[in-house]
This record gives sequence, C-alpha cells and structure tokens, in this order.
Amino acid sequence: IAIAQFDENDPEVRTMILRGIQHFAGNPREVKRFLNAFRLYAFLWGDKARDPSSPLSLDLIMRWSVFMMKWPDVLRWIRRGPRLAGASANGVPASGAQAQSETQRAQVVDRLALLEQAGAAYATLDGWTTALKAAQVPEKTRWLQDEELFEFFRESRGDTSLSAGVGHGLW
Repeated sequence: IAIAQFDENDPEVRTMILRGIQHFAGNPREVKRFLNAFRLYAFLWGDKARDPSSPLSLDLIMRWSVFMMKWPDVLRWIRRGPRLAGASANGVPASGAQAQSETQRAQVVDRLALLEQAGAAYATLDGWTTALKAAQVPEKTRWLQDEELFEFFRESRGDTSLSAGVGHGLW
C-alpha cells in the first residue's frame, strides 16, 4: 500500500482501525498514536499484507501496532528477559553477529508463542498467570495480572498470531 493508496475508507482498513482503537477507548491521544503507527506499518508492510503467500495481513499489522503501544513492558521482557526453561535454541551456535541475531529471533518467537499458547489453553486469567509463572516468567511482572493482555492473547490464533509475523518485518 503506497501512502497515496492508503484509504481509511477502504472497508478492510476501516475494520482494522475500529478494532484497534477499542484498545485505547477514552484516550484520544493514544487513539491518534495508534492511528499513526498503524498507518506507518500498513505503508511499510502493506504490499506484503496483500500477498496471499505472506504471513502478514492488515489484521496482524493492526494487532502488532496495538501490542507494541499498549504493552511496551511485555515487549521489553520478550526482547531482554532471561532465557525461559525449555526454550528452543534452534540449534544456532552462540557466536557471531548472525548467530546472536538468530538466537534473539528464536527467543522472540519462543516468548510470543508461550503467551499465545497459554492464552489458547486457559479460559481464565488465573490459569494463564499460573502457566506463565510455571514457565519462569517472574512473579512480580505487573502485566501477568492484566486482563486485557490475557484477552488479547486469547484472540491470537493462526493468521493473527504475533509470532507468525516474526522474521517477516514485524520484528
């Protein structure tokens, strides 16, 4: 999608905008920030999102925009937190810049997949929290008790899973 072609009146774009702003209701400044971020990401990856062979979609771009704006502390944990018990190393050697990049990518996928799988497996916030603590997410992590974050990951399936976008421009 070129900037000139990005049309907020396009039904698909409008649907994504309306779904995304629900996460920022009551805060016009955050709604505007979301719209700007979504427009930017849709412009950057819109062509890929319209390619049927790409895992990217406007829905995934919208979810990514919401996630990074609404829960930056979870993004920090995904990127910088200590290695999880049982996390895959993808057989990547631990030396060299490329190996470090691949190891970090594997960590991002592992952590997003953990949040998504726990969201799919548990019907309650308590179940989700217990599963994440068992996977060694630190107990004092404030976002573990965030009902909206839990619901966000409960909705994350297949095409809308954030982990599907890793390595395709979203991370």
